[in-house]
Amino acid sequence: MVKGLVGISALEQALTAANLLKTNTALKELVQLEPDFRAHLCPARQNYIRQAAEQLAARLQARCPECQAPDSLA
Repeated sequence: MVKGLVGISALEQALTAANLLKTNTALKELVQLEPDFRAHLCPARQNYIRQAAEQLAARLQARCPECQAPDSLA
């Protein structure tokens, strides 16, 4: 299994390194490609992580309206 392939050339290099290419356009055997959803390679996940970080920052900055102590339950 190879992770983090970005672009066709990286895919071609991985297939060549694994000796899976018969020709430039034909494979020796069936391969299974799946998207890499790790956060550093998935812009959608990056947006969700950014939103969660902003919400956490707002929560950590919240103060109790009565005594102004940090309010972790905001």
